[in-house]
Amino acid sequence: MNISVDADGTIWTLKHPELGDILPNAKKVINYWHSRGHTIIINTCRTLSHAENARAYLTQMGIKYDFFNENNPANIARYGSDSRKISADVAIDDMTLNDVVLKKMIGVEGYNNQLWQVSLEQLEMVEKPCIISIVGESGSGKSLAAEYLESMYNINLIESYTDREKRHPEERGHTFLTKDQFTKLEGEQLAFTEFGGNRYCCLTNDLFHINSYVIDEDGLDMLDSQWFTVYDIYSLRIHRPEFDRRSDVGDERVDRDEGRFNKKDNEFDYVINNDSSEKELLYKELDKFMKIFRLDGRSKEYDVYI
Repeated sequence: MNISVDADGTIWTLKHPELGDILPNAKKVINYWHSRGHTIIINTCRTLSHAENARAYLTQMGIKYDFFNENNPANIARYGSDSRKISADVAIDDMTLNDVVLKKMIGVEGYNNQLWQVSLEQLEMVEKPCIISIVGESGSGKSLAAEYLESMYNINLIESYTDREKRHPEERGHTFLTKDQFTKLEGEQLAFTEFGGNRYCCLTNDLFHINSYVIDEDGLDMLDSQWFTVYDIYSLRIHRPEFDRRSDVGDERVDRDEGRFNKKDNEFDYVINNDSSEKELLYKELDKFMKIFRLDGRSKEYDVYI
């Protein structure tokens, strides 16, 4: 999420133009949400030297943030323009109507003491579930990557429903149904695709707080266009040399993928070139991906459906 945070009266006590004392739990909560991968935007009326003093104070106090009085560039790119208003999923500000009324009821000191504890509880209720979408040709290492994220980071591996037959008795990654069973599935479809005469989908009620999903480009487009306001969606592209893929899964499956993968690497959040026979190198790249997008912190907190 993009979380907009006011400074005067919210992070520190109100003494403008001076800088007040840091409020209880402000640093702890802001840094906690930053560590979980959320974008922190400091949104203040301070300008010029007063703004620079605030920036220096935040750094001095060790409070982590991503942007100061500016929109997240990802939002600017998504909507094609930059708004004067800070765009955020959540805004924390002591001057909202409810906060002003509350300060009058319990007093400023009482409000200051409970502001960040209440903010922590409220944000935990609205944090978006996350989907790591893993894209790649047959034999590229998608399933191996999803299984590693599950075992190392406790990330729920979404097993999509399909009406195709198993390739081997121990195959994972799908819940295998008859064509009649698939047609009668009940629940809201998160993504759907049809390939090789077989149908694939997953349902929203199968999601946990953080998930991985092996998916094709059409399914990723569906996620991005229809669900980006509900879920944090990260796209992970895995490449592997054709010779190695043919050696592992056979010519038929590799040939079947011809023409199905057309997105450029810069259209994905992260790209892994799985060009080594050593699994550990793939695992290291996955660890790097988790750290760069600060998903390693989020993955350890929840293991129940939200």
